[in-house]
Amino acid sequence: MNDHGKLTRNGMVFSRALREIGREQTEVAGADPDTGDTKLITKIEALARKMWELALGWEEEVYVKVSGSDEKELKIKKHKPDVPILKELLERLEGKAGGDKKKDPHKPVSERIREQSRDRINALTEE
Repeated sequence: MNDHGKLTRNGMVFSRALREIGREQTEVAGADPDTGDTKLITKIEALARKMWELALGWEEEVYVKVSGSDEKELKIKKHKPDVPILKELLERLEGKAGGDKKKDPHKPVSERIREQSRDRINALTEE
């Protein structure tokens, strides 16, 4: 097996492990308002929720030192939407293919899918 085949194989093993770990239900989504019980969700769902939070913008409570004194004051810091994450979410909602868009960002989706399929088939034949 050549180096490219080993890298592809390692990448596939790594991706499989990420998916398995992502399905683990270990993250807390908050408490049920009716019962007070905490709700466990998968890591994948927690990541998706975090992506939505970042894509929509979010607020954070921070303590800021008051000038001329040792006191701190609570302020609300507003974060703007994260545009790259917003674009990623919108593309996934539209069903567009993922992949390395840095190589050629203007490449049609059909060509990216074709390349991904070809790479996967080649990886299987190199094993």
